[in-house]
Amino acid sequence: ANSWTMPIKARIDMLSTGIRTPIGIKVFGKDLNEMEKLAKEIEAVVKAVPGTTSAFAERITGGFYLNIEPDREQLARYGLAVGDLQDVIGTALGGEMVTTTVEGRERFGVQVRYPRELRSDPQQIAREVLVPIMGGAMIPLGQLAKVEIAKGAPGIRTENALLSAYIYVDIRDRDIGGYVADAKKAVAQKIKFPPGYYIAWSGQFEYMERAIQKMKVVIPVTLLTIFLLLYLNFRRLTETFIVMLSVPFALVGGVWLMWLLDYNLSVAVGSGEAEVGAGGTATGRRGSVCGSDGRRSGTGAAEDDDRGGDHGRPAADHVGHRHRFGSDEPHRRADGGGDDLIDHSDAGGDSGHLRPGQGMAPATPAGGLNRGSGRARRNLLRAAKAADADRSCRERNSCIFNFQ
Repeated sequence: ANSWTMPIKARIDMLSTGIRTPIGIKVFGKDLNEMEKLAKEIEAVVKAVPGTTSAFAERITGGFYLNIEPDREQLARYGLAVGDLQDVIGTALGGEMVTTTVEGRERFGVQVRYPRELRSDPQQIAREVLVPIMGGAMIPLGQLAKVEIAKGAPGIRTENALLSAYIYVDIRDRDIGGYVADAKKAVAQKIKFPPGYYIAWSGQFEYMERAIQKMKVVIPVTLLTIFLLLYLNFRRLTETFIVMLSVPFALVGGVWLMWLLDYNLSVAVGSGEAEVGAGGTATGRRGSVCGSDGRRSGTGAAEDDDRGGDHGRPAADHVGHRHRFGSDEPHRRADGGGDDLIDHSDAGGDSGHLRPGQGMAPATPAGGLNRGSGRARRNLLRAAKAADADRSCRERNSCIFNFQ
């Protein structure tokens, strides 16, 4: 059969399944003649299936062999053993190396056997090949053995302790799964198998069946693992389900592209879709985490500022609206009462920058805290928390919140 596959791929398929075509059919049984008959019938049925480029059932019979069967009574009459007769046959027909000739730096073995004209015909072999016996006499081979031509198998394959015959099938413009389904239906309708004979579908279809069986276990386990990890991260089912919903939407583009290019589903395509789904899950998680951080930071600051009395202004702006956090100039309390100053500079001299995790406290006069200093302290703490959220979000490279 003509198999239009890549050379390396064909060798790998041959080593792994014994089939060099995309689809192969293995016929198992006990009698070579019956198996060859079934293989020819299957070949004719498969050729009629739409999409078949070529189908060829190998001939497992029809080879010709030279049989030399010793006559044990005649051997005993002349005092010969079976091994003596086989040595003569091996030397006369197969040849035996008797010496090595040396010609300069080259070495050649010298092999001796009967010339071709004396060993090309069974009758001539029986007449011309002579066997030495005791006393120095020579007896023709035909008097000591039966020489004839017999038909047999050119090669014998065995698999699972049974004889096997291969049918090579090549297809075009069809997916392997759909073709094999139609071919199975046609063979089941038109071929009747004797007891002890059956077929198995092999080649790339065998790989696909193995991959499907594995995917039935791997995909649910993978989705369950992703769901569990997301839940352990968010600690809430709502956000977990939202992120999981991004998986089917991430696969839609790949499905549309396969439909537009008229590609068939394969193991490679399934692996690529799995990678796309994993990327969609990671993107959804980053977006959900960043959005949650932003909502918590903005909402918390706005609520505290509402409680302080200035509605609609964020906490960070409520504290530093007269000048930026980088200003070295302190300003008075937001409520306008007293002479309490809020110092934005730290002990190290870094003027006024809010640093993540650094607690800030307003400067108070020696007499103690006035009435408005508690509110200013809370506003500053909320601003520091907002700066912490900003830093963590910037480190994830997901989104940017500008608290100014």
